[in-house]
Amino acid sequence: CLSRGLGDVYKRQGVGQTSVCSEIKDWRGFACNTTGVSLLTFESLDTDKLTRLVTPINVTNSSIGYRNDINTFMDHVWHGFYTGLTRLSRFPTAILSNYTYNISWTGTIPTNLRFKLQGADKTDYAIVRMQYTTPQSIQVTAGSKIITPEKLV
Repeated sequence: CLSRGLGDVYKRQGVGQTSVCSEIKDWRGFACNTTGVSLLTFESLDTDKLTRLVTPINVTNSSIGYRNDINTFMDHVWHGFYTGLTRLSRFPTAILSNYTYNISWTGTIPTNLRFKLQGADKTDYAIVRMQYTTPQSIQVTAGSKIITPEKLV
C-alpha cells in the first residue's frame, strides 16, 4: 500500500524526527514548534558538476537526533526516451539553525563547494563538518573575503 510506504519514509528523515517537532498523522508529517528551521543548500562548483556522482550524502547531528540521506536531483536532459545522464550536484536539506552538522559523502568531495543557509535570520548559522579523504589545504571564503581558521572556531 502506498500510504504505508510514505509513512515509513517520512518518519526516518530530517527535521521532523528532532525533539522540537511532533507528528500529526492527518498531515502525514510533523509540526515543528520553532522558528529555527532553515534550508541548507550546498553544491559543487567543479567543472564535472553535471556528470560526477557523489551521492548518497548523509547529513547528521546526533545530539538532536537529526539524519537526512539526500540524493542527486533528477536528470536535466532528455534525448527522446533516454536520459542525458546530467545531474546538477546541488543538495538542499531542511535543518535546525545554530547547530553543527556532519556531512558524509560516498564519492570524492568536490574541490569547490558553495553553501547557502536560506530562510534563516541574520544571526542564525550552521557549522558544517566534513572529513576529507585526501590530504589538501582548504580555504573558506564569505563572498570574496577569506575567513581565517582562527575565526572558524
